[in-house]
Amino acid sequence: MKRIWGFFSSTGLTVILATLICIDAAWGSVVCIRNPEVFQALDRAILLPWLFTAGIKDPGLSLWIFILVVLIFLFALNTAACTVDRLIGVVKRKSPLRSFFPHIVHVGFLVALLGHLLGSTYGFRSPGNILVKGEPVVVPHTKSLLIRLDDVATGYSPTGELTSVRTFVTLLEVDKVLLSDMIEINDPLIYKGTVFYHADHGNVPTGLVLEVEGARKSVNFGGTFKGPGNKGFSLGSLYTDIAVQEIVTGGGERAFLSIARPGASVTLAGSTIRLVGYVTKPYAIITINRDPGIWFVIAGSSILVLGMVLLLFSKGERGELVNAAHGRPGALDSA
Repeated sequence: MKRIWGFFSSTGLTVILATLICIDAAWGSVVCIRNPEVFQALDRAILLPWLFTAGIKDPGLSLWIFILVVLIFLFALNTAACTVDRLIGVVKRKSPLRSFFPHIVHVGFLVALLGHLLGSTYGFRSPGNILVKGEPVVVPHTKSLLIRLDDVATGYSPTGELTSVRTFVTLLEVDKVLLSDMIEINDPLIYKGTVFYHADHGNVPTGLVLEVEGARKSVNFGGTFKGPGNKGFSLGSLYTDIAVQEIVTGGGERAFLSIARPGASVTLAGSTIRLVGYVTKPYAIITINRDPGIWFVIAGSSILVLGMVLLLFSKGERGELVNAAHGRPGALDSA
């Protein structure tokens, strides 16, 4: 057991693993550049499920990832063993408080790595979710969580360049409002490990503006409207491939209106119906990712940065480095 512990707590093993990880990552970067279509698809998938399904089918492209996972696992064991080994020595020697600072960095790394492991195993990635203003949509892989687009606000520079996009959304559980917030380009919305990113936006037609014998009507697709003499009309089937809208009377008479451009008209039941324009609503395309390890990543990164700051600004650190250079006791405390 001591031999196994000594193997995993060896700094020599750290150097070997770090070198192998760099070599494997360099190999992987070449494979990614040569096969962009494969690894662009991986950006929209969860790593480990993809690795043991699509990855197994083409080991020539995924072998470097399998090797990298194994090397990082061994590196994590090595880091944990080294940290525990050094902490035991620090406590036994009753070393100064600053002797703990390097190990704060190690703990932060391990916590963040745990978060990445959870995120690479569980959760989901769902790009291309289209939200139309005012229409709730079920969040993928959930039963009762819905997201509703409330508005999209854009900012432009004096030269007309887009400078900001703010997407206002509301999260609901059935009819209960859970949260109303906004998403910005580099500032996603995070709710219980589910992350919502803005991908694109614009306006989508949701109906037609019609003129019936001089009176204008705004009618949603599938909706109804009244004509002269209280005659009832409805928008029937929409043939998007030929840009034609079916219009039906209450008595079952039908006519077909071209909606390719405003100005087209038809006569139905003695009334002339002319296309004036379109009813539009804002839409946004949202990427929704579920990462159960996100808070571990955030916590681990924070701990790591804290350790680095303490190392950088702690008094006496230079003295520890000098001791290490001369092989004096305490050198391992700063390693």
